[in-house]
This record gives sequence, C-alpha cells and structure tokens, in this order.
Amino acid sequence: MLLNSPERSLSLLNTHTGERLKSIVYWEKGIYIPDALKDINYVLRDHRTDEVTSIDPITLDLMAAISRKLEAKRPFEIISGYRSPQTNAALRG
Repeated sequence: MLLNSPERSLSLLNTHTGERLKSIVYWEKGIYIPDALKDINYVLRDHRTDEVTSIDPITLDLMAAISRKLEAKRPFEIISGYRSPQTNAALRG
C-alpha cells in the first residue's frame, strides 16, 4: 500500500519533448523531496512556452498509487501536463 511505503516514486515520459524520469523518488520517510518535485514539474511544464508550475503532490501520489497497483513497468506517457493560459488560448484558435 502506498501510505505504508517508505518512499514514493514515478516514471514519466513527455511524449512531446522525449524527456523522461525513471523511478524518481519524490517522497521519502514522510517528506516530499523538493529537488525531485522540481524535476517532475519541469517535465510536466508547458512545452510550448517552457512555463513551469507546481503540480499538486496529491496528483503525483495518485499517479504513484495507480502505477503501484497496476505493477506498471512502463512510464506514464505525458501527452499534456501543464498548459499555460497562453497555450490554451492558442489551441482554441
């Protein structure tokens, strides 16, 4: 179970940039790891504007729980992470 784990990790692949994080530990011994969260936020950034925002750690916890429950061997393929208001407006045309 995720709540009883000494650490939480994620594997991510940004399908637009090709950037990947392999089993990055972002939570350990009850503490979120700031440098790991920074790396995750960067991979999930708006790739059109390079704007980075903080992703809610609870979202990451849900992703980690799903990955663990499914015994996933492959990374989450990120098609759309954060999208800035500028990108949203441009995509709406």
